Amino acid sequence: MAQIMPAETIEGLSSYELAFLLFSAYLHDIGMTPKRRKVSLHYNYLLTGVLGDLNEAEGEKFQEWLDDEQDGLVPPLCNGTPTPEQLTPCFRLF
Repeated sequence: MAQIMPAETIEGLSSYELAFLLFSAYLHDIGMTPKRRKVSLHYNYLLTGVLGDLNEAEGEKFQEWLDDEQDGLVPPLCNGTPTPEQLTPCFRLF
């Protein structure tokens, strides 16, 4: 926030106003966070390649993101019980 606000604006805020500003930014971020179930569904899809409760459109959108941001990674990441090395790409995503 300090990088996008003029210094004189920040200096003119009271401690209460700064606290409200921080709280509002924090709550905004919470509101933008996907639901835990949605994250779990995507994680399971990465590991298994099975859409499960994700619909086809969600799977396609996720694959587009994988193509753009993860060098075309294609689920499943591994067959059988995954090794730590096979799970490493999962940790790059987050």
